[in-house]
Amino acid sequence: MGRIEDPSEALFLLRPGAEFEYLSWVPTITGNLSFSTVGNTNHPHKAKFSNVNDHHERRIFVYQKRIIDDKLISFKSSGERAMWFVLIAESTRDHNGAMEELKGTIHVFHNSAYWTLFVAKRCEALHAALNQYRSEETTLHDSFDSRFARENAALESHASFSCRVVLQRNGFVTLRYVEPEERTFKRRPIFQGNGSLFHDSFCGGPEYIKECIAKQYASGVYYAVSQCFYFLRDIVHEHQHHHPTTDTILDVYYAKQKDWQAQILFKLYGKIIQFKRQKTVEKLSASLGILTYARVFEGLAKAHNAKGMSQFYQKSTPVFFHDDTERSLKAALEQANVESKRNTGFFNVIMFILTGFAVKAYPFASGAINIS
Repeated sequence: MGRIEDPSEALFLLRPGAEFEYLSWVPTITGNLSFSTVGNTNHPHKAKFSNVNDHHERRIFVYQKRIIDDKLISFKSSGERAMWFVLIAESTRDHNGAMEELKGTIHVFHNSAYWTLFVAKRCEALHAALNQYRSEETTLHDSFDSRFARENAALESHASFSCRVVLQRNGFVTLRYVEPEERTFKRRPIFQGNGSLFHDSFCGGPEYIKECIAKQYASGVYYAVSQCFYFLRDIVHEHQHHHPTTDTILDVYYAKQKDWQAQILFKLYGKIIQFKRQKTVEKLSASLGILTYARVFEGLAKAHNAKGMSQFYQKSTPVFFHDDTERSLKAALEQANVESKRNTGFFNVIMFILTGFAVKAYPFASGAINIS
């Protein structure tokens, strides 16, 4: 079965083995992610993680409870907002001694009772075993290779949704979902649509109902993969230049979408413009930080494409004037600082006057109390 990334190919989406592949970028200022800190996050909740390595490889296991917004809930049968995300991954060293790309699987669980009964204890056991590992005693491969394979298979058999991930050190990430051969209750995708929701007028006629359902299904896959990306980004990336709740600065893009890198730059610049219009010191400072991400990403994209890995240079790709944007943001930030100091000074004068009135009025009030 060939890969299916575009909802326009909807009639083939429900076939077992159909593949959905997406691309995105985990922001990095240096252009070189550190895999040693993966999992060490408190956003949106503190994650439990094991991140261990020896001289040859690194093994990472992370699980975290996350609250999903209403858009995904509409695809769920249970109505629960809490979901559990699990990453099980590994990376080997290259000839320079640095960790190469991180490869693994993200598993999603949407039923709290099922998570507690069948998954939580398994996760806790693997987490504890990894944290007890000592590299001087044995290699990670000998200790955990077969166990990682078993645990990954077991997690996938229980998961509502599973997504393969490949994360490169430059932040470029590929996420792939493969439609399972069978859908049991345990493995039923969390976004699975219900054909009864569609009627002839909505779909354009009875002959289009299957296509209509399939398109909704494709949209569900996209949204579920997006949530996997947000989870991965949060456990890998530190939110230095924007508030961590700003979850959708970047999104995932269909692998066949040739301008996906340009779309990422559009997203970054869109957020810069949005923040600049608010004209506060905090937002303008954040804009300068996001501009740094835009510079780094464009440089990485050009280097990436020089190797013939993707299509970035197209007639439709815009030119981004980073230097001009930076000068404009710095000027706006300087003005915002002046306004902030002026407002602060005015506020202090008002408080001083009010305090003076209060002090003068206090003896009269005190005297009135004594007299009475």
